[in-house]
Amino acid sequence: MIAEIISVGTELLLGQIVDTNRTFVAKKITEKGIETYYQSIVGDNLERLEEALTLADTRADLIILIGGLGPTKDDLTKQATAQHLGVGLATDDEALDKVVKWHQNSGVPMAKNNRLQAQYLEGGHPIENDVGFAVGSFYEDDDETHADYLLLPGPPWELEPMFDKYVQPFLNKSYFENQIITSRVLRYYGIGESRLSTILDDLIENQTNPTIATYIKRLEPTIRITANGTDQEEVDSLLDEGEEKINALVGDYFYGYGDNYSLEEAVYDLLRDRGLTLCSVELGTNELFKKKISNVDRYNKIYLELFEGFMADVAVYESVDKVSDENKKREVAETLADLTRKLSGADICVFVFGSDGDVEDIHKYQKEPFQLAFSRKGQETVVYSRIYAKDHLDNQERAVYDMFDIIRRQVTGLGELERR
Repeated sequence: MIAEIISVGTELLLGQIVDTNRTFVAKKITEKGIETYYQSIVGDNLERLEEALTLADTRADLIILIGGLGPTKDDLTKQATAQHLGVGLATDDEALDKVVKWHQNSGVPMAKNNRLQAQYLEGGHPIENDVGFAVGSFYEDDDETHADYLLLPGPPWELEPMFDKYVQPFLNKSYFENQIITSRVLRYYGIGESRLSTILDDLIENQTNPTIATYIKRLEPTIRITANGTDQEEVDSLLDEGEEKINALVGDYFYGYGDNYSLEEAVYDLLRDRGLTLCSVELGTNELFKKKISNVDRYNKIYLELFEGFMADVAVYESVDKVSDENKKREVAETLADLTRKLSGADICVFVFGSDGDVEDIHKYQKEPFQLAFSRKGQETVVYSRIYAKDHLDNQERAVYDMFDIIRRQVTGLGELERR
């Protein structure tokens, strides 16, 4: 099933308001397995709205219009859609009563055009608005060659609760009756989104149920698998099968599940579950590694903070920032990571060693070498050399992410992989 999302409002075209609604709606319908091929913004103009609807009707099964349901002259969405469909506008008596009572109770005179907020597409279904006054509309066209229509209010604080509480049941009843739809989010690190999608191209091209979608969250590619079936066991089996096929190709880069699960959380969970403690030394990263691990380890269950002045006790540290030769830096990184682990008492110590000199322009793309050292009690200390070539802040972040990935791979025994 294909949907098209059209946001309505001249203020959106002028950049006066950021349109978060299309993102919200697209994510919600994607979770149901509804694909979105086109999105657009149209100003408050009846003729251009009609043109947009005519075009969308040729390529979508469901057209979702957002905004333009209010009482003012430039709120034209309902009128344009009704005109396009050749239907009238009906009044939702409960919604109208809500508008009338509010004006009576507040003492504000009610203008005639306020009644427009209680109108919906004739022959369709009104959608209750618990927060505001403008009702939504859901119109199913009996002609299967034409699209169905969903009209939603523009204010996000009205649209989002309306969608979650009322629109979802309409969609389920109309398109997914007796169907269970479940999504599973897989997270990866160490492979780019373009490379990931290329490897999975055959699976994506031939997908039916489950469907597969790739997207990127900063440096972490993500895959969403969505399956539908008549019972949860069937759906879970489809998701398991889809995940197995995907990870047979890219499983070496997989680290966890969930929309909001991060690489540093995965490392924290891994070390906590194995009863391992961690300390870190950083040079040239503005302590970014420490900040990230501390955000997920607020009670210091695994991360050992080095006490103030600790590094002064490590003699080799005094000359670290004066080392320029990369081979020498490797030696220093190895020595310092190992020595710090022993002095701190941690099971694992890492050293993220970049450039400690002043960077002339942090926004300029530049090559920056980093040495990433991993020291663990009972095994040989290893150092990985990396060169990053984005801007300074991006290079720092990539080095820190790589350090987290090195910890994960070393602890789980995955070993180092070719980066893609």
